[in-house]
Amino acid sequence: MVLQGGKMDNLTHYLATTLRTLRHQRGWSLSRLAEISEFIASGGDLGDLRRLKSHVRADRA
Repeated sequence: MVLQGGKMDNLTHYLATTLRTLRHQRGWSLSRLAEISEFIASGGDLGDLRRLKSHVRADRA
């Protein structure tokens, strides 16, 4: 967390709030968000994307 005088800076606050909102809207746990983030950061291939989508659909069911 980036602090300025004991408070989060605006960008950090915006990102944290946006991620929390999206995670709650989609019903994702923190571990699910971590899996998705890891996929994006690793530059996963098309097959990986299909597997990820199938897991996301299963999570929503």
